[in-house]
Amino acid sequence: MIMTTVKLGSRGEDVRILQKYLGLTADGVFGPGTDKRVTRYGGKEEREERLTKKQFAREMDIDEDLLD
Repeated sequence: MIMTTVKLGSRGEDVRILQKYLGLTADGVFGPGTDKRVTRYGGKEEREERLTKKQFAREMDIDEDLLD
């Protein structure tokens, strides 16, 4: 498993996985739409901190293995 931090401007499969679990179109580009959805799940102080897969799984209460 690769643990990657994704943020605004990131691209690739990790972003696609995040988008899928956020219910977004999974185009693999972490743009403004993905950023807006991610910030909905956190408080103001978390907006500057992007989640690793492990952190995201914990926050969303899903099995981390589903993100592989």
